[in-house]
Amino acid sequence: MTLVLTAPANWQFQAGAGAATGAGNISVSSTVVTGTTITITYTAGANLTGNKITISGLLVQATAQTVLASAI
Repeated sequence: MTLVLTAPANWQFQAGAGAATGAGNISVSSTVVTGTTITITYTAGANLTGNKITISGLLVQATAQTVLASAI
């Protein structure tokens, strides 16, 4: 199975930074982080109780600056 997370507008991920791990009956086989997406490939066993995927070490950065009216 594959889980794809996409950065929202005006945000980006640092490519290559971050990893995913599985718990319970979930086994993560790969984590690929690009500037715009995180793609996690995993397998899940039959028992779906208590399973989780943990994503850690991500670096996220804003790509646009917004000038507040009060700062002008």
